[in-house]
Amino acid sequence: MKKFEAKVLDPQKHGQKYIDWLRAAEDINLVDWKTLQYPSALHIAVEAEDEPVLITTVHPVIVIEALAPKPGVDPRTEAVALKKLYEAVRALAEQRGIAEIHFQCEDPTLAKFILGRGFVESKPTLYKLRLLEVDPLKK
Repeated sequence: MKKFEAKVLDPQKHGQKYIDWLRAAEDINLVDWKTLQYPSALHIAVEAEDEPVLITTVHPVIVIEALAPKPGVDPRTEAVALKKLYEAVRALAEQRGIAEIHFQCEDPTLAKFILGRGFVESKPTLYKLRLLEVDPLKK
């Protein structure tokens, strides 16, 4: 039986192979070429008998979770608060070398706001794996 091992890719050894494989599978893999250059990106290779059989890029993102505006807050105050939130989250991402911020919403007004800040709509389904189960109401 083959021995499989995952490890950080050595770009000098397998970088061009990764690019070639990405191009060969472009019709199925939704490749985002910009992520290859993210400062916090790592390229992981799974090897069988010291030969890569699968390669991918992983990178951290910041996710803005559900917003909780004060009940009854006037729209102008909420808009200013959203702008400040955006600026703070963007600064945090830049300080930490994180190159993407994700946010999900269904509110058309909020969508217009975030699209105006450089966000783009992402169509493929997002799959989440929660590694830590917590009860937010538990003290």
